[in-house]
Amino acid sequence: MDRRPVNIPHRVLFIGNSYTYCNDLPELFGRIARAYGYNVEIRSVTKGGHKLEWHADPNDECGAMTEALLGNEHFDAAVLQEYSIRPALEDKTPFFSAVQMLCGKLRRNGVLRILLYQTWGRKEPCETLAEHGWTNREMTLRLAAAYEKIAAEQGCLLSPVGTAFYDVNTNHPEVVLYTEDNSHPTLSGSYLAALCHFAVLYGVSPLSVPYTPAGVEPEEAAILKQAAADAVSGPSIVPDEYRL
Repeated sequence: MDRRPVNIPHRVLFIGNSYTYCNDLPELFGRIARAYGYNVEIRSVTKGGHKLEWHADPNDECGAMTEALLGNEHFDAAVLQEYSIRPALEDKTPFFSAVQMLCGKLRRNGVLRILLYQTWGRKEPCETLAEHGWTNREMTLRLAAAYEKIAAEQGCLLSPVGTAFYDVNTNHPEVVLYTEDNSHPTLSGSYLAALCHFAVLYGVSPLSVPYTPAGVEPEEAAILKQAAADAVSGPSIVPDEYRL
């Protein structure tokens, strides 16, 4: 018997910046879904360094593009990715406000499933970590706490990509998730993110995903699938002292 959910997303909109467009994450997600038997169409609005508050502004070029897409097309789901440092900062109001604005805009246009893309802490050594006095672990937990809080408040789904990154980076350092800038994802990192997104949106275990992109070895893919499965189905990694 086919136990796949009836109300599956067929049209998905990605909104974010370079963490989304690197390695064409939206297309990786689409290939995973199609390999699993789902017919899915993907659209994306991305620009390097862009913040969600700009995406929510119709006077911004990306905000205007989002407005046009929502006005002319129907989407079942949307994936939101904030500027990578912003949710880790002490003042989280701009991040929370931007998510609230975009959730309102998306829902008014019929988008019922909104997925927040929890990003990862930078890899050490990194100027950003040094500037803020963070370790990779601290930045990871700050991001996770902020995404978890606003996801709960706004009734959004949460893709715990940062949690999966931390697992692999800590326990399988032989798997290279970061490019030389210790910030952006390699193909393996983007594949890990796509696995998390797919698992959350479709309710499917990443362990059963048949698609692996060329350039990711089978042994490495198995590690990434397990990390995604553990992050999606496991408990939050955020300790009490980091909770908001």
